[in-house]
Amino acid sequence: MVWVDQNHLLVRVTAAPLRTQAMIDQICLRLQPLGDTLAVVVNLQAATAHDYSQLQTLSRNCQLQGDERAFLQARREMDVLPEHYRQQQANAMQHQNTIRKPRDEEAVRAYLQNTPQM
Repeated sequence: MVWVDQNHLLVRVTAAPLRTQAMIDQICLRLQPLGDTLAVVVNLQAATAHDYSQLQTLSRNCQLQGDERAFLQARREMDVLPEHYRQQQANAMQHQNTIRKPRDEEAVRAYLQNTPQM
């Protein structure tokens, strides 16, 4: 957990299933004894992301819903790559996997047929 600036808290969780709005709620509740949390935006990342959908940072203001921010509060992008780039890469990888799959199966079949038994 680290403060990126005076309003944005970055939290990295150990597993992707912990990257939820409920976790942001828990973090905000723990911050309440420190004072007013209207200016606090919690940014939640999965430290062990395994695919493109888990890479996106969940961000939310502690007291406001959805994408709302406090008056004059700036938005801060925490993801290195914008969502549309990650989606393009995911689509390209999916397309590449569908192209390679029949060839891989053919190669395995040919290898098994040409390998002598011991």
